[in-house]
Amino acid sequence: ALQRQQVQAALRLAQTFDADPRASAVLASAAELQWALNDGPAARALAQQVLARADAAPDACHKAHAVLGDVAFAQQDPAGAEQAYAQAQPEAAAEGAAGGLEMLFG
Repeated sequence: ALQRQQVQAALRLAQTFDADPRASAVLASAAELQWALNDGPAARALAQQVLARADAAPDACHKAHAVLGDVAFAQQDPAGAEQAYAQAQPEAAAEGAAGGLEMLFG
């Protein structure tokens, strides 16, 4: 119950202080928490909100892509998971290290 209250508080903060550059980080943390609560659709929606923000910090975007990758993986969408994970770690993708996902998906 406490974690769900944390998510609601994060959503209120992000809505109330929408122009604050830290709002994307708050939403990304809420997305991670929703995923930890096994609520994939809510986690995906929050992650997409982060990515839709023009002011989203790179770290928040990386977290959002990781959540999207986790949700896609759980839904047995290997292509979606690979794409999201590659964007979650742009340095690794640029070096070709993201190809290690092939081991996970065959």
